[in-house]
Amino acid sequence: MDKNKKQALEKFKEKFEEICEKWNSFAVSEEELKEYKAIYNKDLDKIIENAGKIEISYIAIGDNPGDNEKTSSRYMQNDNSTPRLRKFYKILGNHNLPPKDYEDDWSDVNVLVLNKVPISTPTTDKLRPLLEYKDFLKCQQEMADAIKELATNLDVEIHVFGHSLITDYKDYNTGETKEAIFPKYQDLIKNQNKIRAYYHPSKKKYFEPYLKMDKKQLLQEGERGVEYRRNIFLKD
Repeated sequence: MDKNKKQALEKFKEKFEEICEKWNSFAVSEEELKEYKAIYNKDLDKIIENAGKIEISYIAIGDNPGDNEKTSSRYMQNDNSTPRLRKFYKILGNHNLPPKDYEDDWSDVNVLVLNKVPISTPTTDKLRPLLEYKDFLKCQQEMADAIKELATNLDVEIHVFGHSLITDYKDYNTGETKEAIFPKYQDLIKNQNKIRAYYHPSKKKYFEPYLKMDKKQLLQEGERGVEYRRNIFLKD
């Protein structure tokens, strides 16, 4: 990667750390929010350190860090989701991936793994109580803006994993309409050119069919994901 791209990563790192610090400072001031800690992804440091050997091709955006990520300070460390996501990127031609289906190091591949917010919870739905706090919405807006700027500066494609929580949706078990957890990502889906949207790898039933596709089919499926979500915006 060239000097300008490395500088773009370094600038993003500063913003990413700032977003985490701002949220953590706010959370410790609120008794009921002390368990909601923002987690920085340390793999980014290794990617910057090895910038001469790595060329980032994709930015993968999950939902938020879970318990494993909270412990390791590294993203996508889930025994179920990680193997699926690594197989996904093997289809897209990432030959730097190790042969094992599960490998917890994302710092030596051409994928930068991020999340819609850096705030850790055991499950993504546990973020729902935070919607009443403007600082939570500000956190995800700042993260979305920073990712958009980074993708533009690196000239890479964004892959959004888990796009259903960006808009209000119906719970298939209860029929109840639930409020979007990540509404501040709607603009990214609407307006970013180099972007594709997929089911989250934790959703085995919906994600595993991707792993039977070839590269062309997989890219087309990502285009359909974005188009589907944009059509929902038009109805609102």
